[in-house]
Amino acid sequence: MLGRFSSEPKPPPGTDASSWQEKRKARERILELFPVRDCATLVRPVDDEEDLQRLANLSVGKLRPKFRNEIQDLRGKVFGGCPTLSSPHGDAATGGAFLSLVEAHVEALNSGIVPNLGDTWQHVLQQECGRAVDEAMREFNAVTFDFASSLPRSDEDVQEALERGESAARKRFEAVAMGDEGARAEHQTELNHSLRESMQRLIKENETVATRENEAWIQEKWQTRI
Repeated sequence: MLGRFSSEPKPPPGTDASSWQEKRKARERILELFPVRDCATLVRPVDDEEDLQRLANLSVGKLRPKFRNEIQDLRGKVFGGCPTLSSPHGDAATGGAFLSLVEAHVEALNSGIVPNLGDTWQHVLQQECGRAVDEAMREFNAVTFDFASSLPRSDEDVQEALERGESAARKRFEAVAMGDEGARAEHQTELNHSLRESMQRLIKENETVATRENEAWIQEKWQTRI
């Protein structure tokens, strides 16, 4: 339908001449903007007419198995044909980076500014590295949460828990952060500082709880025996 009559200067017989040029230009624009095109047909998702009218409220399990299979094939086809978004330096972009790029470009266009991919990408790198620090610290807190709620513990237990938390945090940072070592350096320093503060706070809290329990034990022995 897109290619049909798109190159014809005059409307074919039986066509509304008043809207022909507008429709022809629309076809040309679609062909120009979407050079790679495909088509997939899907069976009716449900048999019942009432279910069809409230399709958005139905669970996936209520849809016809054949329809679900065709949707799965379509998803695989779409994702398989999409090239990986890469930075100007060739780094693969994450989903968060893609969203940040879209937001930055929309904001620039709405402000009447021509987006600069290089500057925008640097901004995205900073955002993603900042997010990597936040997620790394959340990972550290999640790993050490149960341990922190059962203080006091021995120095060996404290050290082992801190090492596990730090290892998990650094793995999470590497998984989320983008850019080369130079781009990550500032945020790597921030992560080191945050980890050091959290680890020292946990050690101090363990000492405080241990001291309080020791004093309570001594007080109890003093009152009952002396």
